[in-house]
Amino acid sequence: MKQTLTSHGELGLMSAPTAARMRSWLLALACAMLAWSLPAQAQRVALLVANQAYEVGRLTYPVQDAAVMREALLKIGFRPADVVTVTNADQRSLRRAIQEFGRRAQGAEVAFLYYSGHATQALGQNWLIPIGADIQTEAGYELEAVSAQAALSQMNMARPKVGIVVLDACRDNPAAVTKSGTKGLGRMDSGDRTLLAFATAPNDTAADNGVYARTLAAELQRPGQELLAAFRRTTAEVRRATGGRQVPRVSEVSLDEEVYLAGRGPAPTPSPNPSSNSTAWATPAAQPAPAPAAAPVPAPAVATGRSPGERFRDCADCPEMVVIGAGSFSMGSPQSEADRDADEGPQRSVTIQRSFALGRYELTVGEFKRFVQAASYVTEAERNVGQQGCRAWDASDGKFDWRAGLSWRNPGFEQADSHPVVCVSWNDAQAYIAWLGRQTGQTYRLPSEAEWEYAARAGSSTSRPWGDDPKDACRHANVADQSKSPSGRTWTKKHECSDGYWFTAPAGSYAANRFGLSDMMGNAWEWVQDCYDEKAYAGQAPNDGRAHEVAGCSTRVLRGGSWGDIPQIVRSASRVRSTPDNRSFSTGVRLARMLP
Repeated sequence: MKQTLTSHGELGLMSAPTAARMRSWLLALACAMLAWSLPAQAQRVALLVANQAYEVGRLTYPVQDAAVMREALLKIGFRPADVVTVTNADQRSLRRAIQEFGRRAQGAEVAFLYYSGHATQALGQNWLIPIGADIQTEAGYELEAVSAQAALSQMNMARPKVGIVVLDACRDNPAAVTKSGTKGLGRMDSGDRTLLAFATAPNDTAADNGVYARTLAAELQRPGQELLAAFRRTTAEVRRATGGRQVPRVSEVSLDEEVYLAGRGPAPTPSPNPSSNSTAWATPAAQPAPAPAAAPVPAPAVATGRSPGERFRDCADCPEMVVIGAGSFSMGSPQSEADRDADEGPQRSVTIQRSFALGRYELTVGEFKRFVQAASYVTEAERNVGQQGCRAWDASDGKFDWRAGLSWRNPGFEQADSHPVVCVSWNDAQAYIAWLGRQTGQTYRLPSEAEWEYAARAGSSTSRPWGDDPKDACRHANVADQSKSPSGRTWTKKHECSDGYWFTAPAGSYAANRFGLSDMMGNAWEWVQDCYDEKAYAGQAPNDGRAHEVAGCSTRVLRGGSWGDIPQIVRSASRVRSTPDNRSFSTGVRLARMLP
């Protein structure tokens, strides 16, 4: 029998002129416009340093962060041979890598230096901490560490047309000593034609969670976006994703021209909604998405006034929405797919007849809180509808069961306003939707199951939006992984990677899919509108994207898996069922909205 969510879906716990003429034309255009857009063949060099394997203060994300940055640079015109990655470098290796980078950067169009690892300030300057450094006194920095200013000096002497130095390194080092009592990195002066950026504010530390690298990588790939705008948007996104705990800085800029690393492309279009606290764009977010994919087959267009990929809000506190264009796709899983369940087939062709909007993120605790306060709403968990509290796993008895006192306010683990709200039932979701519709005058709803899978796949035909390999999940989703719980527990079944979180992660902590949607897989299960039908794909459900409704429906569908789910569950076609009043510490919601 098809399992239901009451078993937590198995929590796992436990591209005629010659090249010379073309270059002359581009140069003339640049001078005329007082801005320049770098051609793909321009010389661009990069050094990516990822120091992770420290004996004390070992980090989790630097190697992954460097891989994300490399992928982004290759997509915007850097040649593979010109992007050098150095991992777990001791002092000698780090010095040699920086010196070689300075040589390669001589006269380059763009020189990009990225460092991820431990770093701190002492003796009036900033220091990059190599692997194996043993710093017992402040005097030890000159002997054991590498001066960050030395890296800048190599850039300055190379005099590239544009220099970019990114220090994703404000994490201190438990093995390092400083008498000043300061933490993180201090302010630095950049050289001529250089941008110097930090993952967080001066004298502050950043979490080892990959958020800054993933966000910056995505913004650097956005066509039509000027370099400084990319860093500004990165700051805004990281601030939001971390609840204000990490605020990146562009410390020094000595560039006198506009720079478009991903080409001038179509200019970004501001949101028509002046009350939105987040800029909307006419093109979808550019995100790393290595999965082989075929673009959805366009369906006959129905004018909505908005373009696919556009982001908007209906009010300052409303969830941010992304326009999803109409199209056709194959819904469900082929018989050859590993871990396939019988109710995922047979595969069928579904045509989403018209564009709709879907939440960029899952509904957050903060967004749900505003509803509860404004409407004086009491959730079903708080009212003990059917059962007491919310379903959760507890180490005390080793069971996944109903837990009195647990609700969205306290699901059994700590959450910030930026986290996806959980312990909400299908009925709670409907109450929120009705309230938001009254506040905005717009038609919100839950997505249909077909809309959800179409949006989650985002043109992919693999078992997961990023491909078929479960171990690649942690760049894209918060799932059952190799990490340990706060109490030291490990998952008995898991993805062989580390995503940095045991429980829920702040919304948008991982790479978005091709449609610009975050957390479609993992983090929290998402209710959809459909009534569950084991034979829905065998001719029972509509093929036009509408929800499957049945009179007297007693079970609804959830999609996407959660922070505690195993590879078998975290797949695009996987579906579970649950009663409308059920709620668990891994069950959340993502809104859909009709477009005029």
